[in-house]
Amino acid sequence: AQLSEDAFMKLYTKEHLWLDFEDGIVVLGLTSYAISQLGEITFLTFQASDLLNADDSIACVESVKIAWEIRSPISGRLLTVNRELESSPDKLNHSPENDGWLCQIITPEWQTADWMSPAAYQQYLETL
Repeated sequence: AQLSEDAFMKLYTKEHLWLDFEDGIVVLGLTSYAISQLGEITFLTFQASDLLNADDSIACVESVKIAWEIRSPISGRLLTVNRELESSPDKLNHSPENDGWLCQIITPEWQTADWMSPAAYQQYLETL
């Protein structure tokens, strides 16, 4: 079976999360747009359990503007969280889509649901 190009690129949610899937593991993070709307992130705490259901809380971020609960877009087993963000939330401010990744989730059933390609996400942002 041939994999589509979508298998090798980040996908985006309407909640401004990105997902990058490889070998059964999803890396999850906040988009640059989310950070621009939240303002400077000053605090982050993880509150996820090992087994996640879609819509379970993963973390809470606090910025100069607001506190926001980040919810998982997928079900799976939490592999790891980026603990560096708890002591250095600045990584989220400067590199949300690289060094500022939030967590890794093992999910056997990767389905793209109604997530968006980078181009579709960009179009979605233009409607906000």
